[in-house]
Amino acid sequence: WVFEGVIANTSLGLCGVLFLLRASLTKHDRGAFISIGFGGLLYTAGNTAYVTYVQYLEPIPFPNIADVGYLAIYPPLIVAVLLLGRSQVDGKQVAAWLDGLVGVLGVASVGSALVLHTTLENLSGDFGALAVGAAYPLGDLLLVSMIVGAITVRGRRPDRQWIALAGGLTIFAFADITYLLRLSSNSYVMGTFLDALWIIGLAVLTLSAWQPAPRQGDPEPVSGAGSLAVTIVASVLAVAVLVAASAIEVPGYAIGLSTATLLVALLRTVVAFHQLRHFVETRRQAATDDLTGLANRRAFTTSLDHILATKSPERQCAVLLVDLDRFKDVNDLFGHQMGDRLLQQIGQRLSPVLRQVDTIGRLGGDEFGILLPGADQDAAIQTGRRVRDALLVPFTVDDVLIRIGGSVGIALYLADAGNAKDLYQCADVAMYAAKARHSGVEAYDVEHGADGRNRLILAAALRTAVTTPDQFVLHYQPKLDLRSGLITGVEALVRWQHPHRGLLYPGSFLTIAEQTGSLRALTERVLSTAIAQCRQWHLDGLDLTIAINLSASDISDDHLVREIAVMLATSNVPTDALELEITETTLMADPQQAAATLHALRLLGVELSIDDYGTGFSSLSYLRDLPVQTLKIDRTFITELTEYSDNAAIVRSTIDLAHALGLRVVAEGVETSEVLTLLRRYGCDIAQGYHICTPRTADELTAWLRNQPTQTHTMYPPETALPNSGPSPHT
Repeated sequence: WVFEGVIANTSLGLCGVLFLLRASLTKHDRGAFISIGFGGLLYTAGNTAYVTYVQYLEPIPFPNIADVGYLAIYPPLIVAVLLLGRSQVDGKQVAAWLDGLVGVLGVASVGSALVLHTTLENLSGDFGALAVGAAYPLGDLLLVSMIVGAITVRGRRPDRQWIALAGGLTIFAFADITYLLRLSSNSYVMGTFLDALWIIGLAVLTLSAWQPAPRQGDPEPVSGAGSLAVTIVASVLAVAVLVAASAIEVPGYAIGLSTATLLVALLRTVVAFHQLRHFVETRRQAATDDLTGLANRRAFTTSLDHILATKSPERQCAVLLVDLDRFKDVNDLFGHQMGDRLLQQIGQRLSPVLRQVDTIGRLGGDEFGILLPGADQDAAIQTGRRVRDALLVPFTVDDVLIRIGGSVGIALYLADAGNAKDLYQCADVAMYAAKARHSGVEAYDVEHGADGRNRLILAAALRTAVTTPDQFVLHYQPKLDLRSGLITGVEALVRWQHPHRGLLYPGSFLTIAEQTGSLRALTERVLSTAIAQCRQWHLDGLDLTIAINLSASDISDDHLVREIAVMLATSNVPTDALELEITETTLMADPQQAAATLHALRLLGVELSIDDYGTGFSSLSYLRDLPVQTLKIDRTFITELTEYSDNAAIVRSTIDLAHALGLRVVAEGVETSEVLTLLRRYGCDIAQGYHICTPRTADELTAWLRNQPTQTHTMYPPETALPNSGPSPHT
């Protein structure tokens, strides 16, 4: 009686009190702890009734008043398991729920066949006795199944709280079932270790409340071998029940539960295969370029890192960077869809010239990378030449024959760089050297290494500079009207005020800007700044035109005309005050697009000029067909005008030709008074050069213009002031 009446009931009651105490100290899972606490107290009340009253009855009835307290613990425990599992299983994927369901069904099928059936078979009496006798194993079986399902759905190794919860309920269920089996066979004896199992089960259950709170957040997706292990074990148990049913008597509900377990396990297996296919496809997409089907930059870099990590230092490895030549022209002439279809053929074209162990990937845009494991410099150069030759063979895209070509840069592991980043950089430097030298293939060497690195550093700084105020400034060079002797306009010349290298001229950064895609933003900056300055000069009474150079990429930009129209409209600058200069090579890059853009600009009223005339594909046809108003003779003919008679003949005939076509003529590069005198004698309209004035900032040029006398000069030595009272009309 001391053990059963005092120690056991005190321990059971203490377990319930500890749960309630834990609930009062924390908000985490408070509802579950309160539920288990009240259940423990109800169980304690039932056990107290048994040891103080029921056990003295002769015979002991079944069911009795103590069973009310004993059974009362099951609903609170079921509610607690639901509350504890709810925050852990909400929002889980279908596979996780199937794992939980197959676990529940598997445990239920075996438990019903072995435990429930045996327990009910040994019980006798009326319906009440059978119902109460069945309630114990059913409650225990339901709790154990719920624990198995909840742990499985959580999809990760159980926390200590869940281990204690599962252990306590399992011990408790084992004690209940053993008690019922012994009771039905009249072999139960009080005072054995079995009586202590209920206390031990509740004590372990109590420990679950005092463990650290489980980790929050979603675990890893349940799709690995661990979740399939639950399905496999449950399926084996279900099959065992069905096999046993062919030899011994197994209740129908056990067979039904086993069948349901196998069906859910089959569904779970189907989901697992679907997840596996999705995983494989996701991995493939993550490593594949969507357009070409080749390795993407990430996969290419991973392959390179793997080779560098696993190959011995004695082994060579080469990286080739391939940049397509004239690919931009393909996009401009035929459209981006045609360009995409061309890119899709690159892998098919290059794969036959590579080995099976080589890796080719698209790194972005029209740049491709080739990884050559075990290749020395000679082998890499030979491969690079085969790649270049393969690209020189014309491509056929939508029945259109397209010629491109490519530039290949080569860098060797250890010989040029010791890590992937530096290998990329060295190969990139070599590729730019191949483009600059028009050689097609270049291996990295120290000679162009420094220049290449400077180019890369400058390219990175350029991307930032185009979005940073005040780094790009405009200098303006005056244009002198040779008939009136007046300054009638200026040409805007961009300069980069580099924070570390000082003032940089266009030759050092314009090509890089075009190659890195920064030229369009730079042109927009130049246009807005120049137009704003033109407006300011007009407000100050200086009625000047302003000329701005455009590149081939500017001419091919569909937004150019609209942007210029908006800038002119918002600044109130007359459209004919803006003159746009286009070189002959720019016109020839895409004649149709250039013609369309120039006609649209002319409709705005913008003046158009052919720059550097005589250095490109000089043709009377575009002078006749394009809406240009001015020819600008290249400085190479002007600076040596007095030294070579051929230059004089070319300049004189060009001026006569332009006037015959109704065009004005501008001579740039005027550096002596003798050249200026000859130009006036030949009938040239406008002169521009250092003899007249060097390019200056807007403030410096404004001050220079303000200091000019008003009389007209016939000779213009360098130190002579030039008049300025506004432009005169052109004939």
